[in-house]
Amino acid sequence: MYPFKIERARKPANHQTHNRRFKNLVNGGAGQTLTEETLIHAVLHGAGMRVRPVMMTAAAIIVGLLPILYGTGTGSEVMSRIAAPMVGGMVSAVLLTLLVVPVIYYLWRKSSLEK
Repeated sequence: MYPFKIERARKPANHQTHNRRFKNLVNGGAGQTLTEETLIHAVLHGAGMRVRPVMMTAAAIIVGLLPILYGTGTGSEVMSRIAAPMVGGMVSAVLLTLLVVPVIYYLWRKSSLEK
């Protein structure tokens, strides 16, 4: 039907291997135990995978709000007061998603490792 072959996109082998090992580890398979080193690696890997989607979403929303924030004309005084908290909320959402939540998760899981 098509003059070319359509293939599904695949992740690189290192991601597949890591994801399989981590799933085995979480499910308690292959006699592996969750160590602090594995936990750090999992948290960094998970947070790293979220950087691009979170940054792209926040950047698109913030760039879309900038004309409203700095606009002049009829009604701009009211609209800029509405847009300012939204920009601040997006900045804080980025910081929470990429920094605070992974740290809280790490501390929570680390405390359960010590027990």
